[in-house]
Amino acid sequence: MRKNVTTILLTGLVLGLTVGRASTQSAQKNDPAAKKKPIGQEAKKLEKAERLIGSDDFDPDEFRKRESDLNSDKVVDVTEYFFIEGEQEVLVRKEVDVNFDRKFDVIRSFNKKRELISERMDTDFDGKVDVVSFFEATVLVRKEYDTNFDNKVDLWRFFEDNNIVKKEADLNYDGDIDYWEYFEGGKLDRVGIDRDSDGEVDDWELTQLNKG
Repeated sequence: MRKNVTTILLTGLVLGLTVGRASTQSAQKNDPAAKKKPIGQEAKKLEKAERLIGSDDFDPDEFRKRESDLNSDKVVDVTEYFFIEGEQEVLVRKEVDVNFDRKFDVIRSFNKKRELISERMDTDFDGKVDVVSFFEATVLVRKEYDTNFDNKVDLWRFFEDNNIVKKEADLNYDGDIDYWEYFEGGKLDRVGIDRDSDGEVDDWELTQLNKG
């Protein structure tokens, strides 16, 4: 199962090099078109993929708990946590076992405004989180993936106004980002590749639109 999921994700990265453009060409770092949006500090913030994707500092003892059995098998499938505001319960976390295997597969966290701020998912049902989504004012801004299931983030997708604007990846799983995709208007604009693992782009591949 793990091999299948990993293969699908990596295949998607490879397809990202070709889909949406008629042809590509290599461009060196001194190409003016390639410098339209340099890597800069924004990408370097995530160069080291050292944080465990499965980290979770939630303390359930601080909140009121409610449990539910969705399929009437006398096993808890949903656990919700609340804090009390006045006389009202305010949901702060919801854990769901979507395939009824007695392990929570989706964990959603909410702020005091009752807005979704993160969603953690175990996509291969092995008991470990491998995808985390982050939201601001309930709008998706970033997704982090552990594609090789080593508990470290190796793929990031960034969003603005529900459109993807950037993708970063650690293709060789050494803890450094070595692959970038930039999008304009939801369409792939250019791809950067670090071939010698020095943290800098060695080659840019531009879309047909960018070349024009």
